[in-house]
Amino acid sequence: MSLTTPTWSRTRRRAARTVAALAVGAALLTGCAQTPGTAAVVDGRTITEATLQEATAELGTLIPQGIPTQQVLINLIAAPFLLDAAAAAGAGVSEAEAVQLAEQLAAQAGLAETPELGDGSLTVLRSTLAQQKLTQSPDAAEVFASFEEELTNADVELSPRYGSFDLTAPGGIVAPERPWIDAR
Repeated sequence: MSLTTPTWSRTRRRAARTVAALAVGAALLTGCAQTPGTAAVVDGRTITEATLQEATAELGTLIPQGIPTQQVLINLIAAPFLLDAAAAAGAGVSEAEAVQLAEQLAAQAGLAETPELGDGSLTVLRSTLAQQKLTQSPDAAEVFASFEEELTNADVELSPRYGSFDLTAPGGIVAPERPWIDAR
């Protein structure tokens, strides 16, 4: 068959249309997808998958029964709001206090030394301490109500892998539907 025959021209046009349609489809899908490696975006602040996984692993060494990834994620989402509320209420928490808590947890877990912790783990520990301090505060109800309102109004987008953000749901995250997994 010659490259100049009508059949070859139709084939080339069809192939060109197919490639163009695929390129447009890929561009549209890319526009809807989150950046790879992103666990969540909160008011423009990115929580990376690496930070989430690192914090989950590090905190898992300090807490012998482990800690679910979703629990770490909701803590990383809420931490800035909670830490700001705690600081405004006079119950701020320093990184040194978080390190001290990590040392206590390591001793309770029977670890010879406290593992090196990344920013994500320290943030979760700081927010845990802030929550404890705020609970002792006489105006705890007001502070927590304000914190919850700010968190509810935040623009939170989770990676589809983790589900969707919903403070009315237990744990604040609704797990993604996976109809292909049968629990029987």
